[in-house]
Amino acid sequence: MQAQSIKPSVEVIYPLSPMQQGMLFHTLYNQQSDSYLEQHQYILRGTLNVAALKRSWEQVMQRHAVLRTQFMWQDLNEPLQVVWRELTLPWAEYDLWGLPEEEQQARLAAILREDLSRSARLDAAPLFRLILIRLQQDTYQFVWSIHHALVDGWSSAIIVQEVFQFYEANRQGYDLDLPVPVSYRTYIAWLQQQDRASAEAFWREMLAGFHSPTILQVAHPQTSGGPLGAEMEGHSYLKKLPTKTTTALQTFCRQHRITLNTLIQGCWALLLSHYSGERDVVFGMVVAGRPLDLPASAEMVGLFINTLPTRVQIDPAQPLLAWLQGLQMQQVKARQYDYCALTDIQQWSDLPGNMPLFESIVVFENYPGDGEEMVKRLSLNVDQLPTSAPTNYPLCLAIIPGKEMAVYLAYDRQRFDDPVAEQLLEHFIVLLEGISNAHAGLCCGALSLLTPAEHQQMLLDWNNTTAPYPDTLCIPDAFEARAQEFPDNVALVFDDTHLTYNELNRQSNILAYTLQSAGVGAEEVVGLYCKRSIEMVVGALGILKAGGAYLPLDPDYPEERLQPIIAEAGLRLIVAQQHIAHALPQHTMQIIFLDAAGVQDVGVSAKEKNPTRTTQSDNSAYVIYTSGSTGKPKGVVATHRGVCNLLAQQEAVFPVHPGLRILQFASQ
Repeated sequence: MQAQSIKPSVEVIYPLSPMQQGMLFHTLYNQQSDSYLEQHQYILRGTLNVAALKRSWEQVMQRHAVLRTQFMWQDLNEPLQVVWRELTLPWAEYDLWGLPEEEQQARLAAILREDLSRSARLDAAPLFRLILIRLQQDTYQFVWSIHHALVDGWSSAIIVQEVFQFYEANRQGYDLDLPVPVSYRTYIAWLQQQDRASAEAFWREMLAGFHSPTILQVAHPQTSGGPLGAEMEGHSYLKKLPTKTTTALQTFCRQHRITLNTLIQGCWALLLSHYSGERDVVFGMVVAGRPLDLPASAEMVGLFINTLPTRVQIDPAQPLLAWLQGLQMQQVKARQYDYCALTDIQQWSDLPGNMPLFESIVVFENYPGDGEEMVKRLSLNVDQLPTSAPTNYPLCLAIIPGKEMAVYLAYDRQRFDDPVAEQLLEHFIVLLEGISNAHAGLCCGALSLLTPAEHQQMLLDWNNTTAPYPDTLCIPDAFEARAQEFPDNVALVFDDTHLTYNELNRQSNILAYTLQSAGVGAEEVVGLYCKRSIEMVVGALGILKAGGAYLPLDPDYPEERLQPIIAEAGLRLIVAQQHIAHALPQHTMQIIFLDAAGVQDVGVSAKEKNPTRTTQSDNSAYVIYTSGSTGKPKGVVATHRGVCNLLAQQEAVFPVHPGLRILQFASQ
């Protein structure tokens, strides 16, 4: 960089805007990293007149006071910005032409890295740097690094357009007559005239009842809601929408008279709602901040943008179109007060002072002028590379309109893993595509976030649970096979009583023969009135072996509960323990007691022989009565096929083997 050869003199001194004050605070707070240094890069192809380009930048620097500005804060009640009349252009050149490709790329990367590492001294103008790097005979990489406290994206676009306009004039040798720019200090004066009381009332009402920032559930809990100014590890993803999708979104907006910016905000709010589980979300919105009632504000160069809270409430049942139109009306009202400092709005909210209002911001880069048309008129071919512009927020969504709308997501790797951030971006794009195909009556909750791959996974792959199982098997068949294989193994334990498989099979056979002699067969429901005991299991298995279905009746239930169940089930028979049978509601059922007096003597040989059944796997196995949504008990029938299917699934999942103990509990 050349030594300063111009003796500077002060042109004007004036206060900072609220946004400038915030950036100054953050820069001084975290001096280890200048998160507001923007590095704009351009590839220039063609016969470049270096002297003309350098002269163009000198002319633009002289036109716009912000390029000759520095900040002062030491020993002052409030910070000020100082504009110098003249400054030497901070220009550097490197020639890498002729170097081997690998060495050239390494040198280029080192130059860019060194430039980014040089934090701008905010109290030493100029607060920007220019580097011209020759790569090939007619190919250059041009780097313009500038502190964000001087200009926003809108102003950067104006500056670059003017530079190339002056370049063509200088190259061809004619004078360029541009209107005299209005000074940024005009905007500062406008700010000082605004009604602070009205602004405070608006923001207090808008944020009333909101008590904590919207936290995405995918964020790492140990770093969520961290202090402002915390150092971040930035990374980003960039994707472009197809022309067809972009055109469909633009058509949707025109048809329904909403802005594309409103649609973007609505999609981001829906995404935050899905990921946070909240229906009341707040995110930051970067607004242009150029007042409609300030003449020539669109042509001024300076920092006008502001980051303000946008609060959105989502009702899944509300029609999408009406919801978006309401969001747009809300933004129109907020537009009147978009000059307020975020620090003031924070104080007017219900959030603690050390807690940020939001953890994500949205930037809609809708800059003035037709840059593509200007490039067509140049003698050079100019391609802009992605701009390095870190942010203090964990998530930053940037939208760049065009024939193929670009969607850019920057994120903090200390808060979000790369796959999660990429999924966030994919889901946002899915929402956009869903809206582009939406009909007028679609509700907010009907929009899906799932990508085609996720649809395939969730609806098909995860539901592809088809597996072979013994679908003709009945419950007694499974038990009898096990009793034959392990007759002496313990099958049932209750207190100090143990039954082997053989003993349990013999006792249930006795009951089964008794029930069959009473006419029990397939699809007949038999009541089972027992305390939790050995007898209860014998009773259930005996009813199944007879071919019937059992209906458990809890003796602890009141008569008012049992009576309607017995009546609705149309019970003819009931198996009960004799010592509690007297507590049964008044009935006309035949009772078979679970003791020697109530069960017929079937003989020793019959006890060993399993009864013959006509039961099929689709027949009823048991009936369970639930409380019912209306309070009236409802009977649910389970088939043998369903129970055996469950058994096969559990045997496949759990390593079931003899001697293994598994805790199970079920209402039946």
